[in-house]
Amino acid sequence: MDTIKNAAVYMSQDTRITQYLPYPQYLLTLDISGTAKVLYALLLNRATLSQRNAWIDDKGYVYIVYTIDAMTEDLRKSRTTVKHALSELDQCGLLERRPAGFGRPNHLYVKLIEGQISDMRQERKLPRGWQESGPRIGRKSAFGGDGLPASNNYKNNKIQNNLSGVMEQCTAYGRYQNILLLDTEYSDLQKEFPDDLERFIGEMSNYLAATGKTYTNYAAALHMWAANDKKTLIKKPELKDYSCEEGESY
Repeated sequence: MDTIKNAAVYMSQDTRITQYLPYPQYLLTLDISGTAKVLYALLLNRATLSQRNAWIDDKGYVYIVYTIDAMTEDLRKSRTTVKHALSELDQCGLLERRPAGFGRPNHLYVKLIEGQISDMRQERKLPRGWQESGPRIGRKSAFGGDGLPASNNYKNNKIQNNLSGVMEQCTAYGRYQNILLLDTEYSDLQKEFPDDLERFIGEMSNYLAATGKTYTNYAAALHMWAANDKKTLIKKPELKDYSCEEGESY
């Protein structure tokens, strides 16, 4: 708490708030826990990212993949608390969970209250002189709001598009914003690993932050990460059957 207090600064007229979650006002009127409300904001945040990248089912509904382990880490709450918050959202009709197949995390459908749906870009009012160029919801843009590179640990936030050979601006992903991908690269990876990409990015982001390592090509690194993950699954030992018929022995 002392660390936060020492780092807190006053807002000025030019202060820009970044990395915020969408928190609809109708949440204030709902009789659910504060944890459920914050979790809904996290889910809605991810849903907007799925919306941008066309994670939709055959009916055109947007869905997200968000494991309970990831929720507990982001909320800093126990699994029991997170499960209770999910049940609250289920019961009030703001969330629907559908199985995605054996061994795969559920597809989560975030719902909105009818009559409260609108274009957030049209509703949100920005101070005079500001432009709609801040970070994308759920991801940190490599550019700051003023068009200059945002301050981070990277000297150059541009990477080469392997198809065109042109240097393009990339977007930073992961908990520590240390995985740099072009939009085309992210879209391709999402198609290849629809149920595991967010997990791969999360694991790699933690690894890079802990070791201080970087990759020349993060898309290639994620492919390598996926291949290693597949090998790990294959190497898992199978349970042997040591049962025997009467009169037999090993």
